[in-house]
Amino acid sequence: MLGSKAHEKPATLIRGEDVVWDDLRFPVSNVRITGTNPASWEVFNGFQVLGFEAQAVNDEQIYFLAQLPHSYKHGSNIKFHVHWSPETDDNATVRWGLEYVWANINDSLSASSTTVYKDVNIENNGGDHLITTIAEIDGSNKTLSSMLLCRLFRNSSHANDNFDDIAYLFEADFHFQIDQLGSRQEFIK
Repeated sequence: MLGSKAHEKPATLIRGEDVVWDDLRFPVSNVRITGTNPASWEVFNGFQVLGFEAQAVNDEQIYFLAQLPHSYKHGSNIKFHVHWSPETDDNATVRWGLEYVWANINDSLSASSTTVYKDVNIENNGGDHLITTIAEIDGSNKTLSSMLLCRLFRNSSHANDNFDDIAYLFEADFHFQIDQLGSRQEFIK
């Protein structure tokens, strides 16, 4: 071991009040493409990705589920964002929407959903890898193994979305805070 003594312990990854971030990821290959107005598989630079087309009436959408890991810092906010690319360089706006329900173990998942929107100007970004934070979601009282039921959609029926081409989606994910590597008990930190 270069430059270390055999009796020294390795540094811990998270110490005291340290907090680090991680991704809870949803590659497009793992989401549900079903229901009314699903996004469709499209070719982007020779690769298969999901495409959300501009439509005057129908907002194309996908669905996914998320379980917060045992490393999640209880009660902390999470940030939802998408990795994507506009098809062309138009000076226009794409409007993304996220609908979700977030519940702890033994909480009702039938509660009313919350929907948030994000308008993104895409001038001169055709073919670029963009990352767009759609929402910071309040994590008050949320715990490990809490579940999110989600619908991501392009809100192309809204007047703010005036981009006439495809928005290509590569991945969606939540940034979440970690305050320890896992839980000390199976369902309790």
